[in-house]
Amino acid sequence: STAAPMVNDTMAKMVDEKIVYEFGGPTGVAVLMVLFPALMCYLYICLMGHSGVLVSPFNEQFWREGWPAVTPNAYAAKLYLGFTVWQAFMSRFLPGVLVKGLPVPSLNNQQL
Repeated sequence: STAAPMVNDTMAKMVDEKIVYEFGGPTGVAVLMVLFPALMCYLYICLMGHSGVLVSPFNEQFWREGWPAVTPNAYAAKLYLGFTVWQAFMSRFLPGVLVKGLPVPSLNNQQL
C-alpha cells in the first residue's frame, strides 16, 4: 500500500474555493438549455416532415406544419411519468453500494 502524497492544506483550500466556469458560465449554459431543445425540434421536423432536407427555420409555415409533431401528447406524458416512477422505485429499493467521496479541503476535509 502506498501512502497518499501530502498536500499543503492552504493550497488545497485555495484551489478548491476557486470558481471555474465552463460552457460560458451561467449565461452560456442558459443559452444552451434553450437552443439545444429547439435544435432537436428543428431537426426532427426536418427529418419527419421534409425527408431529412434542412429547411429554413425562419419560415412560419415550417413551424406551423411541424409543431404538432413535436408537442407532447398523453402517451408521451405516461411514458415519462412511468420512467420517473420506475427510477424512484429503483433508487429507493435498489440503491447499490454507498461510498464516501474524497475529502473536501474547504470543508475541513469532510467526506460527502
